[in-house]
Amino acid sequence: SLPMATAASRRGRWCVARALCTKQLEFGGGGLEAGLKGGEVSSSCSHLAAAAGGITTSFRTGRWSSQSQSAASAASGMTSTGFAAAGLMVGGFVATLNQTPIQAEASSSSHRNVPIGRNEVADAAEAVAPAVVNLAVLARTGGGLFGVGGGHDREGVVAATGSGFIIDTKGVCVTNAHVVRGAASTKLRVTLHDGRTVEGQVVAADAASDIAVVQLDEKRAPYPCVKLGRSDNLRAGEWVVALGSPLHLSNTVTVGIISNVTRRASDLGMGGAARARMAYLQTDAAINQGNSGGPLCDLDGRVVGVNTMKALGADGVSFAIPIDEARRVVTQLLDHGRVRRPYLGMKLLELNAGICESLRTSTGTPFPPKECERGAVLLPHVHPGAPADRCGLHSGDVIVKVNEKDVTGVQSVLDPLEPGKKVHFEVVRRDETTRKGFVRLCVVVQAEEMRGG
Repeated sequence: SLPMATAASRRGRWCVARALCTKQLEFGGGGLEAGLKGGEVSSSCSHLAAAAGGITTSFRTGRWSSQSQSAASAASGMTSTGFAAAGLMVGGFVATLNQTPIQAEASSSSHRNVPIGRNEVADAAEAVAPAVVNLAVLARTGGGLFGVGGGHDREGVVAATGSGFIIDTKGVCVTNAHVVRGAASTKLRVTLHDGRTVEGQVVAADAASDIAVVQLDEKRAPYPCVKLGRSDNLRAGEWVVALGSPLHLSNTVTVGIISNVTRRASDLGMGGAARARMAYLQTDAAINQGNSGGPLCDLDGRVVGVNTMKALGADGVSFAIPIDEARRVVTQLLDHGRVRRPYLGMKLLELNAGICESLRTSTGTPFPPKECERGAVLLPHVHPGAPADRCGLHSGDVIVKVNEKDVTGVQSVLDPLEPGKKVHFEVVRRDETTRKGFVRLCVVVQAEEMRGG
């Protein structure tokens, strides 16, 4: 039998196999030699060590067949196709990881291929955990038996609980608005990772984005705080770690991947003008009641999302608010006490090759042009008298650039908009004179602040 995997296995982490190259992978004293040709994996021999057992597998066209299996893990019940040691894969599956080293202040970043080892998840969780808190909304009740009857008012009945994370050493904490709903006039009991309890007060909350800011007792500062990453360069399939207190179980860590990076509010049946611009990260990391408001972080230990909800009646379908959006909301809540959202008064439709071809067929014209197939945004309707109408935009216009940058979807049109700020749209418009071509023009728009959204 092969020797047990030890700390030395960290030097033999799983590596990402690339097409037309051969890599030697070491794992717990065994090795796997895999040659990839045109995306097909072939292996003459592989030996994988898992605890005190070994597995011999062969890979062909993405499938694996076990020739012999004797993998065992005493006291853990690990199977040959399961995860081991929080992120280590055994049983013939090659774990692939593309990590994103990100700085919140960086203007750009690139993905790097990094092998995943048995301690990657634990290290990420360890970096974030000290700044993760449990929030309890305390209801004010009477002082008698069961909270009914005379006596002095007292605080202590927990009306709601959730999670949060500290972003500033002075005690600024981010959580979900629904966690602290109705707590503006009551105190919060905040339990830190090390078991200490402090008081918290809601500074401001935004129901549309479901983000709230809580100030912890400044007299107890300094507090541990998280590092904020970026969510604009996340890709489906990247590993993420969720932390929080689901079902009152504090200091809980779960792991999964990003399933989708732009799950729109409309896809989830969420309406409202203010929510129209929201897009969520979808993950299969376990998120349950009590996880709300906790951080979703990458394997570099940087927060990339705020856990917020899961699909009822489904496992592995959870959602988080992207940290880029959360950062914008938090900044406005701290600066203005509310979120100032832009209003132009127009409907948006993201174009692709199929929609463009359908429009060209139905009109019998070459409009929209080919360039619009890469995510340009059509305006199906512009409300009469709205800011967009007053600025010169028409129903049927297609926005192809915003501030000289190519439009690659609805979000790239919405993100630059701020109330009172001038934004340059480059649009293509159907030539109604000849009905055979189109004209290109620049329109300067200035959004107003949305009211009652």
